[in-house]
Amino acid sequence: MLEFLNTIQVRLLNSDKPEKEKVFDFVADTFSYIPQLTDNDAGNYWNCDKTFVIDLPHKEARKIFSVERGAIVTIKTSDRKTHNIGTHNIPARVQISSNLTSANLIIKCKMLTDPFL
Repeated sequence: MLEFLNTIQVRLLNSDKPEKEKVFDFVADTFSYIPQLTDNDAGNYWNCDKTFVIDLPHKEARKIFSVERGAIVTIKTSDRKTHNIGTHNIPARVQISSNLTSANLIIKCKMLTDPFL
């Protein structure tokens, strides 16, 4: 089982100007994460949906992610390896739902390959 660091990086994709991608760093509560292999009529895919509890982000991030945005989410394991959820071709859909002192980082993503390989 992989042990994850509690930092999550979200790289917002801008289809108009790929060189101007914005990067957001969030601090999450301790979490476990296991993408599920799912069989479908169209074939197999990895369901990478996950909701992380994060510290309340600054106002700009809450405003940007108040609706779903295409992004690549990067999480790190304790051995400092990075794993991406989403790609430029099939980005993850990311949204933030704010609470009083924390927020939920909601990630919806279907991938064709295991993100941990």
